[in-house]
Amino acid sequence: MKNAIAASILRVKVQCYALLFRVQHLLRRVGQALPGCWIVLGIPRREIPDIEKWVSETLRTGQTFGSDGRAPEYFSFDAPERVPRRNSAPPGVDGVHPELRHQYLEFQAPFLAALPSARILGPGGSVITPDGGILTQSTWSHAVFQQDRIYRSLRLPKPEFLSGSYYTIASPFAYNYYHWVVEVLPRLFAYESVAENRPRLIVNSPLNTWQLESLALLGFREEDLFTLGGEYLQVQNLYFPSLLGINPYTLRWLKERLDEFITPEPTSKRVYITRRLASKRRLVNESELESLVQEHGFIIAELESLSFTEQVRLFAGAEMIVGLHGAGLTNMTFAPRGCKVMEIVPPDYVNVMYYMLAEVLHQRYWFCIGQPLVDNSLQHGGTHGHGDVTVSLQLFKDTLLEMINTETKASSSVEFAL
Repeated sequence: MKNAIAASILRVKVQCYALLFRVQHLLRRVGQALPGCWIVLGIPRREIPDIEKWVSETLRTGQTFGSDGRAPEYFSFDAPERVPRRNSAPPGVDGVHPELRHQYLEFQAPFLAALPSARILGPGGSVITPDGGILTQSTWSHAVFQQDRIYRSLRLPKPEFLSGSYYTIASPFAYNYYHWVVEVLPRLFAYESVAENRPRLIVNSPLNTWQLESLALLGFREEDLFTLGGEYLQVQNLYFPSLLGINPYTLRWLKERLDEFITPEPTSKRVYITRRLASKRRLVNESELESLVQEHGFIIAELESLSFTEQVRLFAGAEMIVGLHGAGLTNMTFAPRGCKVMEIVPPDYVNVMYYMLAEVLHQRYWFCIGQPLVDNSLQHGGTHGHGDVTVSLQLFKDTLLEMINTETKASSSVEFAL
């Protein structure tokens, strides 16, 4: 009875929010249709899905921006890549997920855009060109169905002007460990190419200890950072590096840079990641699994108790990694080629992120499907995949032994341009 009432209340809330968003979007479109809305209301007047095309068009027309009359620039790094798929994907996604429709994974070439007199809107870091266009890549996933401030605001205030150069890695999901390691830190790949201009680094606010530690490892001090909260800024020159998610070029860059400063942990080669300290998505029968993995030489890692540097050191020398789907598996990013990874997958939340990471990193990948205890999505705002799970000990044992006994072949370095 209580669950039914809670479900009804949740549905009403969702419907009310949906109606509110539709009304806001309608009013916003009406405002955008008015002549001079960009000047009077400050509302961006269109979207720019292809920044390279926008830069080319701007250069073609000879348009410049700012008091110093500068034109935007676009720099491409490396080339588009196709990475051959070597591992089996989790069930239910192969051929269905838009990125898994071929026997290879496609990745765009990363880029850096220099945008004079651009604007950046907190807290998510959405970027607006000086002629009023939203860089859709800066909003990430279309600002989660256009619920972000940049799409809902009926009027924006006059932005605060900052002179000098700035380099943004601000992102709507920077607070999350996975997004920070895989999507945010790799955006620093192009910083060295413009370092002579000494741009300050725009990051989300607040940053926690492990985020500051990771930036320090890459050479950025706190005084080098500009923390973006709810501010609305217009900067003299903004460097916008591509926000592409998983990308071979940028992930290689990140690992190579960290390898310069981190010595791998000399002992622990097999790592089991526990989530017993987590508040959600825990393994109920984990004690049985821990006994089994310890018999095969795994250490039990409580990553919450380790610093960022300690996590990088631990996984930099790993030959096998096992863990339930969660942020801890992100550390496979620091593991070497040929590392074997097993992901315990909640059946109601099959995600391809770690499978794709394994492919890009030239690692071996196995999955083991768990079982949810109950449907407790209401406890997590209607979101599935956050409830506790259990896993068949026999299935886990079979998968583990298969992973251990599979000979590790030299991973192919075949990657070919689009």
